[in-house]
Amino acid sequence: MTRKHFFTAGEMAQLHGISKQTLLFYDKKGVFSPAYVDSKNGYRYYSAAQLPTLDTILMLKEIGLSLSEIRVYLDGRNGVGTAVYMEEQKRLLEDEIAHKKRIVKRLSKKIETLRALQTGADDITFYTQPHAQYLAMQPVTPPYTLFDVDLATKQLLLRCADAQVGYEYLLGVTVPVSSILRGAYTAAECAFLPLCERPKNTHGAFLVHKKPAGEYLCGYHKGTYETIGETYERMIAFLHQNGLSPCGYSYEYCVLDSFTSRSPQEYVTQIHLPFEKSSCEKE
Repeated sequence: MTRKHFFTAGEMAQLHGISKQTLLFYDKKGVFSPAYVDSKNGYRYYSAAQLPTLDTILMLKEIGLSLSEIRVYLDGRNGVGTAVYMEEQKRLLEDEIAHKKRIVKRLSKKIETLRALQTGADDITFYTQPHAQYLAMQPVTPPYTLFDVDLATKQLLLRCADAQVGYEYLLGVTVPVSSILRGAYTAAECAFLPLCERPKNTHGAFLVHKKPAGEYLCGYHKGTYETIGETYERMIAFLHQNGLSPCGYSYEYCVLDSFTSRSPQEYVTQIHLPFEKSSCEKE
């Protein structure tokens, strides 16, 4: 053996920015072995011809292949097959990038919502929604208990994930105003997730509801969901003082929940309550 044509494990590792332990691990897994092992001292040597192979292995690792997948690829590689294989890996990476972008959008919206909470969370105010909002919805089954709401929410999350649609980290429910007025404050009719954009085709995975643009009364309920009626009573009193009455469906958004807070006492629910002029005001 001519020493100048070979690299020690340390030299080979340094050339590729990896550790000697990584080279040893690759050898144990049958992916990349030294060209020569000195029987006297056990030193491991790699040939110059092996440099491109290790480059290939590291490139395949970078795009997400496991060592077992890399071994299969190295054993069966050829010109035509490689092009097809790389096209498939490219498609998988593009899908992953699209998925990551959806996550970034969700986080950005969550941050925006949390920052908005820092100002005016104690107030009941009129709010103008400039554009319609599309919501992925899952009906809640009777008797509309909190357990039924949780179950519908879980089903909706799974269906949205399967459909690969972009949605915000902002779970919510709709409650009929008719239920609110008779004191059934937690009798949610549907669970929803705000969508990042209008979906082109849900393939029947979930219902899509268009929340209208326009005026809403906005309030924040702090504490456990079971006590949300206290906030509704204050909001309805506020409307009556202004010659208005609630109508349609209330939209509740979980701003602070188990994702952001440890205690249910710290939870915050944002309420968008549609309204109209009271009967006496219309006359």
